[in-house]
Amino acid sequence: MRLATFDFEGKESWGIVLNNPHDDRLWVYEPGKVDRHLQLSATTTNGYSVSMPKFMKDSKWPDTLVDFLKLEDEGMEVLQKLETFLIRFLEQSDEARMTFCGHPIDEVQLKSPIPQPRLMWGLVQNSPTFIRSNAQRQSTNVFPMGHQRPVGSIIGDGQMLYQPADTGNLTYNVELAIVIGKKGRYIPVNKAMEYVAGYTVVSDFTMDCYHKLMDKDGVGHYNVAEKYDWYVGATMSWGGKMSDTHCGVGPWITTREEIGNVYDLLVYTKMNGRMRDRAHTAGTLIGVERVIQWYSSFATLYPGDIIHLGTLGTDGLKLAPENCFSGLDCTADCEIEKIGTLRNTVLNTTFGDWRAEDDVTKTIHVSPAARDVITSGKDVIESPEDFEFSNVRHYWTIFKNYKDVMEVEGIHNLKTPRFLCAPASALGKTGAVVELPPRANDLEISVELAAVVKKLATKVEEQDIDEYILGCAF
Repeated sequence: MRLATFDFEGKESWGIVLNNPHDDRLWVYEPGKVDRHLQLSATTTNGYSVSMPKFMKDSKWPDTLVDFLKLEDEGMEVLQKLETFLIRFLEQSDEARMTFCGHPIDEVQLKSPIPQPRLMWGLVQNSPTFIRSNAQRQSTNVFPMGHQRPVGSIIGDGQMLYQPADTGNLTYNVELAIVIGKKGRYIPVNKAMEYVAGYTVVSDFTMDCYHKLMDKDGVGHYNVAEKYDWYVGATMSWGGKMSDTHCGVGPWITTREEIGNVYDLLVYTKMNGRMRDRAHTAGTLIGVERVIQWYSSFATLYPGDIIHLGTLGTDGLKLAPENCFSGLDCTADCEIEKIGTLRNTVLNTTFGDWRAEDDVTKTIHVSPAARDVITSGKDVIESPEDFEFSNVRHYWTIFKNYKDVMEVEGIHNLKTPRFLCAPASALGKTGAVVELPPRANDLEISVELAAVVKKLATKVEEQDIDEYILGCAF
């Protein structure tokens, strides 16, 4: 099965993606509407009424794809049965009978299959090609190493990526992504595949602007004489991945059973229709099973969580105006066999402040996730009593941010912070139990000051910071 999330006439829905045999177009069919139509059409002769699963009779179909995935194996089994009946009806009925259940896919706006995943982890240094093209790296993956992506960075197929003008080069790569389908902790390797709902494509876009911000010697390098500064390297590399709209996900989820051997898929990267690179998923150094085992050893995985497995093929394909045929706009295509093609247009632009007075609606923002928050009417936390740790979207953490860091750590003080985006699930209230994973030998404890942001913030000036802070915590 292929499962997609989409917008149609301002409403978010999800459905099954199928080829309609009557018009040879891709359609996306909403399970709830299909179910109702089949029940109305069911007779004792077509077999549907007697074999209809109990779930569809007595329960409402979930409103979102992530809520559906929370039904885990039971839900997926029911949906597969529904798809079987849907295919039979499409093959045996005229086109008009099923038009009420779905839409041609070119008439809807596809979103990321999971528009705002709870966790969005990405691996690095996870292929031989990456290591060959980055021979200067001091380490390679002996265990999964990666970063957390903010939901503001996520866009779906056909959605625009905005690169602010004068922010340096933009590169991209195609990556295979796992979508978790079942809750689990301490998942063994031999059971890991049972926790995979399916796979999708990630376009991993990276700006090099943080390399320039942290440039110490003025020629594009950060030289550390005494000690390798891992946090600077992580910020320079991963910080450029965290900007709004800089992570394409889609076009849909293809279920695990339909993929078969995930290590035997061809991979293609194109720009403006021109082939840039070819690869194969067999080049993945640390595979799906070990990745799931690793991440579940320190964090519970939930349905809808996404982990993308790192660069496949050439690392850091430059996407710049001189490479494009259409001026400043470039179209990046990332394709993985049996899954699909993810296409995003990159717009190099100088966009304004969405809070500006001439923005009548106050809803214009480059990030789909931010627009959803704005239009929901819940873009401000009114008081500390309304704050809940469970609702935290992101946990931005700053490292080595004290005056004596040179003396103590042997690394330089910086004008810009060493930062990472950590999973919000790491946060807990006072009194929460801290679990030490079995493989851990010790536990380091430090006290840090944290600021809680109370409303959406973009391009905030230093003198205006106070109006965006709800309060502080430790």
